[in-house]
Amino acid sequence: MLRPGGLWCLPGMALLLSACVGSNSEGAKLYRALHEIADYGDRVEELESYPVEQQYEVFLHGMRRVLPPESTLAIPIAKRGKPAMDYVLDKLAASGEDLDYVDSMRVFTAMVWGGHYLVCADVEAMSQIEGNGTKIADEGWREFYQRDLQWLRELCADWK
Repeated sequence: MLRPGGLWCLPGMALLLSACVGSNSEGAKLYRALHEIADYGDRVEELESYPVEQQYEVFLHGMRRVLPPESTLAIPIAKRGKPAMDYVLDKLAASGEDLDYVDSMRVFTAMVWGGHYLVCADVEAMSQIEGNGTKIADEGWREFYQRDLQWLRELCADWK
């Protein structure tokens, strides 16, 4: 029997159990398969052979369920340039999830950082990216997104 004072540990136990059980999402399955066939240094290269839809699922899983988050999984998506940016923006338009918006910035900055696509030069895309910041409900994530958006702009200015 639980004592009233011991109820504080229930959320922690639920979090621990969900971490142990893992996810059965498509991204989780692909992520596990990727780790079975490739060493750490080869994972990004192996992920490049996946379709962008699967790359994005693996990326989101790596950002949300892995500690520390594997932001390097954004690189294979970024290397695809504009078609991948359009895909991610379409996914975001249908999402409504704060972390989808926040995590997407890793893909956009990787595009510019790697010289794959100058996101800021695409006026329509930047309008949507900037507008996504206003869709984030949580104030902390919104501030985080705005910092990443500013960093994206700075990267673009340096790229020109």
